[in-house]
Amino acid sequence: MDTELKDFVPGLFMAWCEPGQSEPTFLGKYIVPQHFMTIFMFKDKNANDWEVVFTITVSELNTPALDSVTIRHSVDRWKIKLIEQYRYQLFELALKIVVKTRVPAYCLEDEYNLIMVATFRLMSQMGVGTLNPVLMELPTNIKGVPTKFVRYWDGNANPLNVVELKDLSKTINTTLRKRVTPEYLQYITDIYTKAVLDGQNPVQTIMETERVKHRTASEYATKARNLGLLPKTDPGIVTINRPTTKKGKK
Repeated sequence: MDTELKDFVPGLFMAWCEPGQSEPTFLGKYIVPQHFMTIFMFKDKNANDWEVVFTITVSELNTPALDSVTIRHSVDRWKIKLIEQYRYQLFELALKIVVKTRVPAYCLEDEYNLIMVATFRLMSQMGVGTLNPVLMELPTNIKGVPTKFVRYWDGNANPLNVVELKDLSKTINTTLRKRVTPEYLQYITDIYTKAVLDGQNPVQTIMETERVKHRTASEYATKARNLGLLPKTDPGIVTINRPTTKKGKK
């Protein structure tokens, strides 16, 4: 196991996601829950289990954000340091897990039961009882009576093991990354501008708001400048003011 985990997240041996009642949205070309939790299971040096929960939201701009990180089964300094070190890798892995294992599905309310869901998913009892479906009324022509449907997140809620997780981390799909549209760059510009006005480091603020690395945050700012949303600037100088020319000079 130690050999398999080389260059991976130390101690991670299992993970799965729980969408709950979430509405579906898009992440790249994929349909995913707007809100979901990804649970990562670790073992410490004494082979004791400990757990980390990532709570994730996909915004209206189809941008994933890490809302919270919760460490369960005792919080130690070394655990906090480990999660901080591998936060971005775990975050990206969480997105891949939800894309790989969960899809929205519907069935008639009268036909919905745990046995049916378990059969459709071909999964173990783990996770089946945790779902709390959403009721929807859709008009039908059957005697003019609205028919109630239940939405649930189909797929495989069984935990992925370390081999599956490692393979998943190697095949990160670029379509999961943020779509850098003009609208998104305007959003980045607003974050940048507000940070400067508040006396904050704008790139650092983008990193924290969008949960991206320094290089990615800098690239977003550069792309915004290239579109004219932010003024050109010299390296190391932060500005939101556009240069002006003095009257009477050419």
